[in-house]
Amino acid sequence: MTKIVGVGPHYRSFLQHLGKEEPGRLLVFVKPCTTVIQNGMPIEIPADLEKVNAEVEIGIRICRMVRKETLAEVTAVPAIDGLLLCGDITATESHAFGMGKIYDTFTPCSEVVAYHPGQSIRIMGYLNDVVQQDAMSEEMTFNFEEIVAYCSQVLTLEKGDIILSGTPATPFRIQPGDHVRFESPQLGTLIHAVISAS
Repeated sequence: MTKIVGVGPHYRSFLQHLGKEEPGRLLVFVKPCTTVIQNGMPIEIPADLEKVNAEVEIGIRICRMVRKETLAEVTAVPAIDGLLLCGDITATESHAFGMGKIYDTFTPCSEVVAYHPGQSIRIMGYLNDVVQQDAMSEEMTFNFEEIVAYCSQVLTLEKGDIILSGTPATPFRIQPGDHVRFESPQLGTLIHAVISAS
C-alpha cells in the first residue's frame, strides 16, 4: 500500500441528506498510510479538535497499476482483488480542512476479503452500541469498477492501494470516551475505543 484514496458523497441516502439528486463530479482525496489502524486499536483524537466525525465505508484494494483507464479497461483486466471494511474519521472544523482526514489512527481497516463482482454488501456504523449508519452497496451511485476508473483519471493507482468508496447517511460525531463499531456481514467487524491523543 502506498496510499489511501477517498471519494466524496455518492450514496443515495447521503445525497438526499445533502439535498442533492446527483453527485456530479466525485471529490477525490488522499490519506497517508500512517492513518491506518487495525481492529481493536484506539482512535486517538488530538486535544485541539472539538468536532470529529466517523463514517463506515467499503474499502477497495487495487491489484495492479491503474492510470487513466476507462471502465471497459478496468473491467477487462481486473484491477480489484479484494474488499475490506473501513472507517473514515474526519476533523470537521473549518481550520482543519485539507488536514482533517490525515491524523494518525483516522482510518480503521479490517482484513481483506476476496472480491466477487456484483456482490451485495451491507455496512453499519455504531456509536456506543447504537446504530448510526446502515446501508447496502446498491445505494452507491457509482459501482466499484466505476470508482476505480474515475480515480485513475486523477492519480495513478498502484498495487495495494486502498480506495474508500464513500459513506451512506449520515456521519456521526465521536469524542473521547466513546466506543465505535463498524460492521458488515460480508466484511467483518471493527471495534475501537475513542481516546485523547497523548
